[in-house]
Amino acid sequence: MTASLIDMLTRAYDGMDTRDDLDGGEVVKAFTDTFAVIQAGWGEPVTRNMRRAYPNVDSLHTTANGTVDPEHAALVWGTAAHALDYDDVHTTSVNHPSAVIVPAIEAIVRSENLPRDRVWRAYLLGLAVNIALGEALGFDHYVKGWHATSTIGPLSSAAAIAYLMDLDERAFRSALSLAAAQSGGMQRNFGEMAKPVQAGLAAAAGVRAARLAANGIGAAADAFGEKGFIDLYTGATPGKPLGDIVLTPDASTLSRKLYACCYQAHRPITVALDARKQIDPNLLADPGVTVEVHVPFGGTGPLRVLVPTTGLEGKFSGPYAVAAALTDGHVSLRAFEDDSVMRPELQRLSTRVTLIEDALDGPLPEGINHGAVRLAIKRGDKVIASSQGAHFPGSPQQPMTNAELETKVHDCVDYSVSKGESSVTANELLANATSGVPIS
Repeated sequence: MTASLIDMLTRAYDGMDTRDDLDGGEVVKAFTDTFAVIQAGWGEPVTRNMRRAYPNVDSLHTTANGTVDPEHAALVWGTAAHALDYDDVHTTSVNHPSAVIVPAIEAIVRSENLPRDRVWRAYLLGLAVNIALGEALGFDHYVKGWHATSTIGPLSSAAAIAYLMDLDERAFRSALSLAAAQSGGMQRNFGEMAKPVQAGLAAAAGVRAARLAANGIGAAADAFGEKGFIDLYTGATPGKPLGDIVLTPDASTLSRKLYACCYQAHRPITVALDARKQIDPNLLADPGVTVEVHVPFGGTGPLRVLVPTTGLEGKFSGPYAVAAALTDGHVSLRAFEDDSVMRPELQRLSTRVTLIEDALDGPLPEGINHGAVRLAIKRGDKVIASSQGAHFPGSPQQPMTNAELETKVHDCVDYSVSKGESSVTANELLANATSGVPIS
């Protein structure tokens, strides 16, 4: 099986220039969304710490060409992109593609002063590699505890950079193997600064792998052969058979976040907002009121924190996300600041929210987009409000609208201003993202 996977990816690499069935408009949305979350994440503690380590890396919106090492830029920008957990998701490969691919592309284009007319095709190639590898590894890769953003990310970004640098087929294959040698990252780091850093490391690894291959560093011609990437990273249950995998260079398959937290918390937030409309919110202060949230198999894995004490922990706390939605009637960027998390009423309500994961019924599901989330607000044994939701907000089944994307951009820039880090207006950011991805 795996011996043919490299052939499939190589054919896709060779054929990207001539494909006429690709949608660049969705790529512009992906870049806009990623530029926005990088700006919002620029003042976060993890990014500030990274900037101290790499002081020559400036904001994405002020850095021009050739002055910063692209590996350093990709590392810092990738960390900022994932710092708030507000970046897009692919629910089958269970990772954050754009937080890795976009910073890597921007870093190499600016460093090497490359033309931008191939940027959108490079992004789509990286995304197609991302999706294919996610399907080949299967959901058990995620269940086992890998952070798929930083295991798959180096290969997807390396593929995109190789295309931008117009490497020959042998160098492209080497770039993938060099990237695979740098794959890593674990869910154990969720809730810590290390999680967004893992995304930055993946972006830098992709740049490094492609640059090494471009300068004659050879590697295995097949990263996916015996004892290669797939063998090493697949769990007990394998992924899709190769014959069932279809390369998907389509950015409309992405899910774009409406809330700045782990995507597994988004459906609980949505059903909580719906249930809140059915009650007097003042009832939530009653210590006899409890909330039960039933989530599909795998839905509690990354939601490791029960009652958070920091904003970062709040992003990985299902009980807190539900409590914030029920209390405030909305979940904004500010909901995941330390002061917000520590509000006494939210701390108390979080202890009365219970997430219950459904048992596995049948074969292991593909990705996280399966089943439904059910929420019940109870007073004693009596259910006083309930709600259910199947689709992730912002997913292909319930896409983010252009208006929602623009609102998110404004929210990200406003948040950056509140942190004293504004270097761009919302309108400038929208213009930068659009002009940076010329569609041909």
